Amino acid sequence: MNIGTIKFYNRLRGYGFIIPSDGGVELFFHATDIIGEKVADNDTVEYETGEGREGTQARSVKKIESATLPTEEE
Repeated sequence: MNIGTIKFYNRLRGYGFIIPSDGGVELFFHATDIIGEKVADNDTVEYETGEGREGTQARSVKKIESATLPTEEE
């Protein structure tokens, strides 16, 4: 399995992009490739790769850590 970060995900359009943690080229993924929990921008995910219509893309995308949002300091 590979690990990366969700750069962008649009639930309405049903697709997104992952930035691989090894510094490779960002990968397209389709909503049907998400396993388990929903994903959001900046979540850490694990995934497999496979060939799609436009070349290599992410498959079997699974969230392993939610993005943490910065909190306001008082």
